[in-house]
Amino acid sequence: MALMYLHNNATYSVLLFHLEASSPSFKPPLHERTDIASYAQKLKEKAESFEAWDGSLLVGMVNVYMNCGTEKSEGDGFISNVSVLPKFQRRGIARQLLVNCITEVQRHGIVTLRLRVSTQNGSALSLYRSLGFTEVNLPKDEVEMVWYR
Repeated sequence: MALMYLHNNATYSVLLFHLEASSPSFKPPLHERTDIASYAQKLKEKAESFEAWDGSLLVGMVNVYMNCGTEKSEGDGFISNVSVLPKFQRRGIARQLLVNCITEVQRHGIVTLRLRVSTQNGSALSLYRSLGFTEVNLPKDEVEMVWYR
């Protein structure tokens, strides 16, 4: 079955299931850093969700908070989550979701996107660099990366 890429389609319970199933793939695991139920609720209420579906299964998503610009200022965004279920990784899903996200945020006037990623996550760092993100800050074990239009 071909993957479907949708925008803001997932319910809270689907987001929660996906985050719990993806948690071990994060470095460190997501459940060690946050209460996943609360995080899923915040994403549902406040973030744009770019999703990859295999039938009725949410297999990947990118969640971004957008602060759209006004006539006097340019907008910025923060990518809070990039996740793909383990058995669907290494298929280009995260890349396609990020491309979809970047396309949409540009349409909304966003000129800067930020994200944080663990320095231990070499494959994610490589992916973000390949999409034009650059490192701007090096706290202890995370890298802040930024993309400019």
